[in-house]
Amino acid sequence: MRARILHIALLAILPQTSFAIQLNDCARSIDSHHFGESGHFDAGDGIVVFITWASTPIGSAENYVFSDCSTGQHFRIFAYQTKVTDDGREVINYDDRASLSAKIDEMVGSENSYKFWELGNEFQVSDKRVSFDETTEENCACRSLYPDLLNKKQRFKMEPWNE
Repeated sequence: MRARILHIALLAILPQTSFAIQLNDCARSIDSHHFGESGHFDAGDGIVVFITWASTPIGSAENYVFSDCSTGQHFRIFAYQTKVTDDGREVINYDDRASLSAKIDEMVGSENSYKFWELGNEFQVSDKRVSFDETTEENCACRSLYPDLLNKKQRFKMEPWNE
């Protein structure tokens, strides 16, 4: 009995890193598979990139999200969008996934250094399809790759509804 209590006490004081989230844990569907995240990777210097996607009865979309794990700033490039017409056909509004992926690969593979707030300028998309904001919550990829850059953000937790 005494050993069991000691074992439970040790589990309670173990550092959180022993239960770390792995990057491949971040790819998941939310809300009955109508929304999700995938393609998470480390762009270096505390920046992560991932794709968010949504599929609804009125259309579907994919966005590339660049997130600065230190500050919580991120920008989103709207990469793909369809809409469903009145007669039920799905029509592509735009699809820049291939060119955006190629540009990201080029940037990650280069020796160049990029400032986070200047990254959006590297992509040839309309300003209307780029959004910038800041969050007070850590995202899954930052939790996995850069847990020490939490600063004042709320720690990401893999909740059951996120799996």
